[in-house]
Amino acid sequence: MVILLSIALIAAQQVAGSSGKTTSAIQCGEAKFTPETIICEHRDLQDFDASIAVSFEALKKTYNGEDLATFLQGQHFWLVERNDCRNGPTSDHYADGVYGCVREKLQSRDQVLRALVASPEKLQSTLADYSFVEPQYVHKHGALLVGKQVQVFGFLDLAACQSPETELRDGVITFKGASLPARLKSLPVEQVAYVCNKHPGSWWSGTIKAEEGGPYLYVTELLGVALP
Repeated sequence: MVILLSIALIAAQQVAGSSGKTTSAIQCGEAKFTPETIICEHRDLQDFDASIAVSFEALKKTYNGEDLATFLQGQHFWLVERNDCRNGPTSDHYADGVYGCVREKLQSRDQVLRALVASPEKLQSTLADYSFVEPQYVHKHGALLVGKQVQVFGFLDLAACQSPETELRDGVITFKGASLPARLKSLPVEQVAYVCNKHPGSWWSGTIKAEEGGPYLYVTELLGVALP
């Protein structure tokens, strides 16, 4: 079954890349925002996107149950990472700017999905690939993520906001009913009131670490600003 699926996929991808047309998931006539507009302006990016779309549809039919949910969640996280190319701090690391960033993300994902089509059982080996995740994902796959630099989405609550005697740097990131302990590298005094009053939601950057109670995020940036 896997062999037949791989043969069909290769044929579809060859058609997408050589027929002059693509099967991109992006409707270029309606694209308004980067990186979709960048993809629509470059044929090579459209070809990558088309190949990803073919693999994605094939794998949706291959997986079921928890594996399907894990695969779809991974695709969501990858899309967040691809879309992060529109942000200057990310695209500035590439000589070709946004184009170079998007091309790298598309090429890498294309390779990953092609490999999964050939060997669907290797899904578990991709679980630590994502740089943008959510608290529930860290809890579930924390052992694979320890030591990895990630961004975790959620709303930050400092324990000290409720209990002044608590360590100021300790907190929790919550999203979709799941929570992840967080420990800030530092916290400027002028930021304490803001965090306590605003309960900000954001992508929190840091490193996944572990202790006896489980994984936590060691936060190294606060709302895009590196902590001292």
